[in-house]
Amino acid sequence: MTLFGHQLITSLGLRIPSLPALEAGAAFLCLAALVVWVALRQPIVLLGAFVFLQLTRLDYLLPETGPISVSLGLEMLLAGGILLHWITSGSPLRVAWPQTILFNAYVLLACLSSFFIAPDTVDLNGRLVIKDLLVRWFTVMAVTQLAATQEDQEKMFKLVLVSTLVLIGLSLGKMAVTGTGWRFRELPPWVAAPDLNRANAPGVHTDNLATELVMVFPILFSYFTTPGISAWKTLSLVMTPLLFLNVVLTYSRTGFLASGLVILGVLFYRRGWGKALAVVAVVLAVLLLAPHQYWERMATITTDREGENRVFLYAAAVKMIQASPLLGVGYGGYQHLVNRFYPLRVTTESGSPHNIYLELWAETGIVALLLFLLLLGTSLLDLHRARRELASLSIADSRLFALQLSLLMFMLCGITTPILLDPVFYVILGLVLAMKASHWPYIVVAQGQGPVVHEGAAPSVPFAASPPS
Repeated sequence: MTLFGHQLITSLGLRIPSLPALEAGAAFLCLAALVVWVALRQPIVLLGAFVFLQLTRLDYLLPETGPISVSLGLEMLLAGGILLHWITSGSPLRVAWPQTILFNAYVLLACLSSFFIAPDTVDLNGRLVIKDLLVRWFTVMAVTQLAATQEDQEKMFKLVLVSTLVLIGLSLGKMAVTGTGWRFRELPPWVAAPDLNRANAPGVHTDNLATELVMVFPILFSYFTTPGISAWKTLSLVMTPLLFLNVVLTYSRTGFLASGLVILGVLFYRRGWGKALAVVAVVLAVLLLAPHQYWERMATITTDREGENRVFLYAAAVKMIQASPLLGVGYGGYQHLVNRFYPLRVTTESGSPHNIYLELWAETGIVALLLFLLLLGTSLLDLHRARRELASLSIADSRLFALQLSLLMFMLCGITTPILLDPVFYVILGLVLAMKASHWPYIVVAQGQGPVVHEGAAPSVPFAASPPS
């Protein structure tokens, strides 16, 4: 029968795919069917898978061949499932005014400048420049639309912790086994000095990893202050020293300074002095055990050659701004033009000036920069207002405080680190927009107008903590 079928197909002039191709096709169809089933029944699970892939960068471990790589195909499949749920559910578009408008306007300007102003639509690696930006845009919009309830928002917080734990495991595991960081297709040769092995993770620059971990620490602290004993509080206690150990092993000076600022933020938080001092003690213990190379590198914040090279990168960005202050040189254009604007002084190709504000202004113009700054400013202001309303109810606000401090760390670390496309920031931004679009569920529940999320015997919501003194 098989031979007859083979002869029939060949007689019709049809080509029979190879067995590996058939197996890959069958696997894709099965995965697509699973995605559709999950999208119709548990869309928040599908969103979690999509966000988990962004935060851990596990897709960087997958092979990349052809215009549609395995990682890109997986991202598109998950995104398609999320869109399918939104279309079939008939849910209205949830908008957080004015952040949703500001964010979409910024992304639109960046895309237009990439196609009509930038010297090329692909980067130095041959990839579409706006690909990562569009993925981050979809992340924000998907979190805003699907994380509509306090329960779903709590799941997103926990997903950030789990994803960070995976990232820490990949980074520290590689350092423990080989004594060196990861090597992957995105790492340029000038990431670290030859005699200094810095911890990183698949798809994450060393400095970016340190900054990302610092942004997650306030969320860890929000679970640290939860009353009672729970699995997530225990996880936060275990992760705290591991997180700071990972920051130390990146030898990131920005991460070092930002860690100190986070500790100050924790200390000046208006309650929980005993817990804050315990966190400080753990951090100090990790720092005291740091290798001598760490402190030697910290002492070169303003004197080493890498710092001098960044000055040249800043100067190139300033020259681009002077050449085109209104529209910029096009999104993604900096890496193609850096040596043209500052020839012979910049010895390495760089995709960023290591300053998100200079990068935004140089590539997309003053209008896009103002839109981005307004997006950050209005988000911080809304979080401040929500925290003040919770305080008027004598309710703790550790989750909102965590989001506020994380956004501040993004803005500060962005002065020296190329984190404009950092996925943790966009998940945090999506959570802020989701909370505002659903009229701040934490406040609604605190006022007794909604269900309370429980984690076993201990409440997991921020307002379940003891009221401020």
